[in-house]
Amino acid sequence: MNEAILRKLIPVWVDHNNKFHVIKDYFVHEDTGTIWSSKKGQLRQLKPCTNRGKQKGKHSYPFITLIDPIFEDLYEMQKTVMLHRVLKISYVLHYNLFIEEFAKIFTNVAKEDLLAIPRSIQEQILRGLEVNHIDHNKLNHNYNNLEFTTAQENSKSYKNYKKNTL
Repeated sequence: MNEAILRKLIPVWVDHNNKFHVIKDYFVHEDTGTIWSSKKGQLRQLKPCTNRGKQKGKHSYPFITLIDPIFEDLYEMQKTVMLHRVLKISYVLHYNLFIEEFAKIFTNVAKEDLLAIPRSIQEQILRGLEVNHIDHNKLNHNYNNLEFTTAQENSKSYKNYKKNTL
């Protein structure tokens, strides 16, 4: 296993039952957004799927199915997650970057006010945000290509992209 890859792997975090959890034996590469598993005793890269929600040549966002006892209330302990969302959330939670991310979105709020927000409220805000691909390429999961945004801003960004590419 390449040491450079190992240094860039961080734990996968997901939102389940209104709480963020680290999912044991799963890791995300913070630059590429690839998911790795150590479930079978060795570290291996998992291949994402893109066929869910396919209609008339359009592909859904790449996703992956994680298996962990934390999902016991779901069928066979599985949860399907979107790669871009898992990468962004895992990075923010692993490095505790709530305030930095919120400052990019809520530019009219002073940093001191953002610092005063309790962690539980920060997590609620994070749950309500969408992840936008800056270059609008659903397959580009580089962390620098992903940004948190409101649903309204995400929709606006996509409409502007469509308008400028047609």
